[in-house]
This record gives sequence, C-alpha cells and structure tokens, in this order.
Amino acid sequence: MPNSGVKITRLKRLYPQTAIVLDGRPSAFIVPGGGKDLLRLAERLNKAFLERTGVTLPIVPAGRLVDEDWRVDLRPLGGRNIIAIGNVNNNRLLSVLYGERYVVADSLYPGRGGFVIRTVHAPFADGTNVLVLAGSDLKGMRKAIEVFIEEFLSSENSPSSRPSLVLPRPIVKVKLKRETFRFFPGPSQKRQPQYTTMEWFERNLKKAGFMDEGGRIRSNDRPGENMVSLLRWLSRLGQTYFRTGDERLLPLMKELVRKNLHLLERPPEVKGMEARTAYCVHWWDILEELPIWTDEERLAITNALLLDARQGHERRPFHRQVLEGAAQAMDENHGTFSALHSFNAWLYFHKYYRDLLPESEYWMRCARAVFSAQASTFQILEDAAGYLCYCPIHTMDYALASRDLTYFKRGIARHHAMFVSLVCVNNLGLSTGFGDSPSLVCPEFFEAIAPAAWFHRDPKLYWVVRNFLPKECGLRIFQKSIAFDLTVRPQRPDDWTGVIRFPIYEMPLK
Repeated sequence: MPNSGVKITRLKRLYPQTAIVLDGRPSAFIVPGGGKDLLRLAERLNKAFLERTGVTLPIVPAGRLVDEDWRVDLRPLGGRNIIAIGNVNNNRLLSVLYGERYVVADSLYPGRGGFVIRTVHAPFADGTNVLVLAGSDLKGMRKAIEVFIEEFLSSENSPSSRPSLVLPRPIVKVKLKRETFRFFPGPSQKRQPQYTTMEWFERNLKKAGFMDEGGRIRSNDRPGENMVSLLRWLSRLGQTYFRTGDERLLPLMKELVRKNLHLLERPPEVKGMEARTAYCVHWWDILEELPIWTDEERLAITNALLLDARQGHERRPFHRQVLEGAAQAMDENHGTFSALHSFNAWLYFHKYYRDLLPESEYWMRCARAVFSAQASTFQILEDAAGYLCYCPIHTMDYALASRDLTYFKRGIARHHAMFVSLVCVNNLGLSTGFGDSPSLVCPEFFEAIAPAAWFHRDPKLYWVVRNFLPKECGLRIFQKSIAFDLTVRPQRPDDWTGVIRFPIYEMPLK
C-alpha cells in the first residue's frame, strides 16, 4: 500500500479567532435554517449587532449555500465566517457539519429548551469558522441567541468609528435538558458522554493507570500500553467537553497528554477488524483548535495518528483491486469495517495535509470503491440478522461524512432499512438471529434504521424505531451521534404486508 514515509514537521494553520465585525465592516454572515421563526431569530441577533457595533450582518438562508445534495458553495461569503442558527433538522449547513460529526444538535441533544453555543473552526479547510447557535426546539434556539447576546456582546463593544467584534478563542457553552424516551434510556455515564461526570472519569482513569489515588494525572508505564489507550481517553474527554462545556476537563486533557507523550511513540499492532485510533482522528481535528497545546504536543499527536493510519486496517481484496484501477469493490462487513476505519483515519490528513501526503488519496479511493459498490445494489453480502445491519450502517456513515449521498438518493438506504425492519425483526420486535448473531435485542437494528429515517424523514421507519423495536434499543444514540427528528409523526406501516419485491441487478450500477 502507498506510503510516502514523510513525517509532518510543519503543522496546519489554526483559526482560533472568529471575526464577526472588523473595522466597521461585516466579517460574517448569519445563516438561519428554514422557516419564518428562524429568520426572526436571525433578525433579533442582527438588531443586537447593530446596537453594540453599529453594523448589521447580511442574512443568507442555509439553502443558498448548501443544495439538496449537500454540495457546499461558500463563494457568496467572500471568505467571511458563518453564524448558523437552528439545528441539524432544519439547517442544511448544520446537517453537513453533522455528517462529519462537527456538530450534534437535533431533537434529542441538547434537549427541549436546552441550547448549544460553540464555534467550529475551519471545518471546510478554508479558514471559514462557524459560530453555532443551536437548540432542540425554538425555545432552545431563542435561548442560545439570548445568552450569546448577554455574554459575548458586552457593552464594551458599543458603536465607534471603526468597531470590531472578534471571538478570540473557541467557545463551548451548553445547557442540557435531560429527557427519556421509549427508544433510549435515561442518563447513563457509559453510553451518553454529555452526562459523564468527573467522578466517572476519575474512577476509570485510575483503573486505566492514568490517575493516582490522589486524583492526579500520572505517567502510565504499565507493560503493553501504547498510543491507543492515551488517544482513546483523550477522545472521550474531548467528546464530553464539547457536549457539556465542562471546563474542568481542559486541564485534565492537557496533563494526560503532557505526562504520557512517550506512549505516542508506541504504535499498536494490526489485529483483525480493530479500529485502533481511527476514530480518535476526528476528535483530534476538533480538539487541536483549543489553546492548551504546545506545537510539540500537536506534532506528537498528529504524527502518532499518521503512523497508525499508515498501517491500514484489515487486509481485504479491495486494497489490491483499487491499486489495479478498480472503481468499485463489493464486500461484506469485514470490508466495510476496514474501509470505514481507514476513511476516518485518513480524512483529516486528506483535508489538511494532502500535498504533503499524496497517499491519502489512495485511502479515499478505497473507501469510494467499497461504498459506491454498496450504493449501487440492493443486495447485502450477509445472511444473518445482526450482520445484515453492518454494511448499511457503514455506508450511511460514509455517505454523510463524505457528502456523497448516492446511497440515500437512489433509495437503497431506505430499502435496506425496510429490509432490516421486516427480515431481522419478528412480530415481537425481537431479533431473528442465529449462529454467532444470537441476541434477542440488537442495537444494530436501531442504528441501521434510524439514520435512513432521519435523512428521508420517513414516518414508517420512525414508527419502527420509536414504537416497535424493544425499549432502549437506541442506547448508543449519543455514543454514536445518531441524528433524530421528533417532529416527524410516526406512522404504522400497514402496507408492509404480502410479498415485497426488492430489485436485484446482474451487476452493480455505475
């Protein structure tokens, strides 16, 4: 597999500051989601900008910047930043940011009446920052704007001849509203990072060898420890910080890295289907903007992630086929696991270090080959209940993160979700498993159906996950950041009876 062997010595540029007004001129656009209510919130925010700076910002609906296929065109902004109002259900720009998991704000998080105020830094790798003012409902969105005006538009920014308003550093401010629904449990520290407490971290960091009995971060010198344990703990702390805004986690993350830099020099072995650090790369992309790291620490973490990414993941025929020029490579769950792991491990490097690391294009091609094949056929190369879910889950994850929506647009994702609902679940809502997929309750069913229900706003699929599958089947909804829209009214699929035909083609579609 391609490997340039290059080590990163020059870090990517950071954009910690978010300019809103510079020298009396707008330096940002307000981008509300659809509907008159969100437009009124944008106008309310603009009134506050006028009062505090003497400047109003242009308002551009999200649909002007992002089309139905999630193609993003930021040229109308002229290099200026974005203030996005809404959530992933009603603002297409936020939907795109959700696809790569930069933003999680839907009907469930932060909860009805709760709000999120945070900055996302250069998510499109062009220096454009996004200030997110989000809530699960109109009340929460309104509260996000009120709190932002109160806390970040201080009286010091009163109009002058050449006023400026710049957010000097990343912002994370969250107000959670805890809710419980039939399809997922109440607050659980294991599965729901936004409810993870400091006590949970202290208890488990001690067990892992990263904290002493006095509650101080320590150097972990246990035999067999490597970069994976360090980076996974950093990712979990980071995920919790961005879900809660708990600033006590910042020094914890800093000390964890500072005292365990030696672990970053120890790569893990490639074993079977393991992801190793693949899913840590995304969290480093977000955490890197925080003003707590030295360049030495940034280089150490970035090169450690690169070292592990270069090892690849489970070896599959598509690795050779892509080198030979294959554009599509159909595979079963081991292949989609491998392709998705490598996609997640390399996307950061492809976005920010592409010129230095040309091999990143190979890994993107591998992912395209595997998932374009699955997006071109209604068949799934599996034959057991739980296993039938993996390829659809992986293909939807890839589609949302890559903004290649073919799998959804062709209707194949919806068909697969319907297929799982009918074939993998009996009339009691329990699994029809066998072999090494014997569980009566499989969270994978929820995870294979809910994303398709969300993307298509399909009332019948929502009925399956909300009213038919076993209680708490969505227990990993927050752990895996699965978007949900409670405004879609579930509808019992009474027409799903008799013989239902699924197209089968002689070869995958192009």
